[in-house]
Amino acid sequence: LKKLVLREKMEFTNDFRNELLKRREIQFKIDAESNPGFEGVKKKIVEKFKVDEESVVVKLVKNNYGANEFLVEAVIYDSAEHRNKIEPKKKQKKKAGAAK
Repeated sequence: LKKLVLREKMEFTNDFRNELLKRREIQFKIDAESNPGFEGVKKKIVEKFKVDEESVVVKLVKNNYGANEFLVEAVIYDSAEHRNKIEPKKKQKKKAGAAK
């Protein structure tokens, strides 16, 4: 397996407290050898801000082709309960052979 290498450089471009939705909206750039993916970024946010993993939602991870700099948009809710009230629910996959 390829090990994910995230450098410590996190350059914040936006850090906004949304009181209405009880969350912190962050946007930052991170350096990595390869795409860190949503889970890798989520773990990095949990380490940096010392929050519960259930309260973090990563919205976007993107980069320009060939660059080692990734743009990340994420939100940190005050609690997992607030996240469950606001974030859309994941759709459940239909079982194969289920009656219509």
